[in-house]
Amino acid sequence: MDGSSFSRRTRALIADDHEINRFVLARLLELYGVRVTEAANGAEAVRLAGEEAFDLILLETNLSRVDGPDAARLIRGADCPSRHALLVAVSPFISPHDRPALAEAGFDRFLEKPLRQEAIQALVEAAPQRSRTSV
Repeated sequence: MDGSSFSRRTRALIADDHEINRFVLARLLELYGVRVTEAANGAEAVRLAGEEAFDLILLETNLSRVDGPDAARLIRGADCPSRHALLVAVSPFISPHDRPALAEAGFDRFLEKPLRQEAIQALVEAAPQRSRTSV
């Protein structure tokens, strides 16, 4: 599983309240050459997404300060540089009943824990990679 087939310029933002969860997800993304930025809560994720155009944003649904769905709505806002990123809801369990509300909040995909390497690879392949023209 070598990351050479993916753009080394792909930028991802990970937001999770738990440091170990961010660590694991970051290492999995880095296997594919993704440049990772981490946020420890929803408010920090919204701030970072407003400062840089990310290609892929993974938000835990139950974040502190600003929860995942509210963060997704703010990131999808008209003036946010990351508004076109592939936005992924991350949670230990996402029921079929929850998916429409999460999609309405702005999430494109859903990722359940425990994380699987093939699911991470699929997300990297699907990311818009808007940052390929900038460093």
